[in-house]
Amino acid sequence: MTTTPHMDDVDLVIHQHKDQWMPLSMFGAFQKPSFMQHQLLLAIAIKLKPKKHKLRMDMELSCFAEDGIEAIQDVLRMATRFGDSLFQVTLLYSPRYMLTMMTNDITEGTHSIKSMGLAMKKALEEREGKCKLGPVRVVTERDEHTLSIFMTHIENQLKEIPADDDYEESMFKHPSHT
Repeated sequence: MTTTPHMDDVDLVIHQHKDQWMPLSMFGAFQKPSFMQHQLLLAIAIKLKPKKHKLRMDMELSCFAEDGIEAIQDVLRMATRFGDSLFQVTLLYSPRYMLTMMTNDITEGTHSIKSMGLAMKKALEEREGKCKLGPVRVVTERDEHTLSIFMTHIENQLKEIPADDDYEESMFKHPSHT
């Protein structure tokens, strides 16, 4: 769903960046209609808005202790309870998970996601588990599309084919019961 920016957005950007703006009287020299001034300011406001970046870190979690499954679940919950749900955890396939977050500042976000990954690793190792952390990377639209295709492929592989049940049942029936 795409939202259309409004003049309030322009006013907010102008207010936040007063020292970077020339007076609006600069448009007087161009003799442009006010509609064109509005559209130009709107385009500038859109370009000045900070962009959100999605960061991703893959991790492999395993724990063969008696309470191994609970240990992994607790570690995964640790990330989602942190802050204002800053982090999201997605199961790619067992034992691989994906830790993601949205941020305006890539450097600060990279530090945050690495810190969370290390905290999760420490917590799991305290419960006799193992955690392998992958590198942090910025997720692009192409990565999102590739991940979507991969997840759909995995889901399709895991779906049970209805014809399989009929075939298995016919294999185990006695020939006299047909």
